[in-house]
Amino acid sequence: RGASPLSYIKRDNWSSWVEYLSDRKEEFWPPRDVGKVGIEGPPELVGEAPHTRPIADPSDVSPLDLVVLVASGRLGPEEARLKRDAMNKKKQDQAEAEAEAETNATANDADEPAVQDPKEKGSIKLSSPAPIHALPELKA
Repeated sequence: RGASPLSYIKRDNWSSWVEYLSDRKEEFWPPRDVGKVGIEGPPELVGEAPHTRPIADPSDVSPLDLVVLVASGRLGPEEARLKRDAMNKKKQDQAEAEAEAETNATANDADEPAVQDPKEKGSIKLSSPAPIHALPELKA
């Protein structure tokens, strides 16, 4: 925004901050010997395009609708945490059930023998075709 750091501080406190920063300038801005270490290059992320390194949401984040309820005072923080935990447990249970169903389906497919189509020599046909709802939809 173009403002200097001291512009965010009351003018009456500037002298205290200037003294504080001056006393610690070696800590905040250590001297560099350009002859030994060379000229400092651009910061590491300057060459990267924006939004190319997204940060993942924390795993324990609350959904926005619960946050809104807490912020508006319609739900207490502890109630929101309990609801969030219940929602996460439900999602986890669903994911485990889906994984188990997929594992069972794969095991069942392996158990079914392949059947030779009597109409064609050498062709192999599975004994149970894919259900119609599992086929991709064709566009005209």
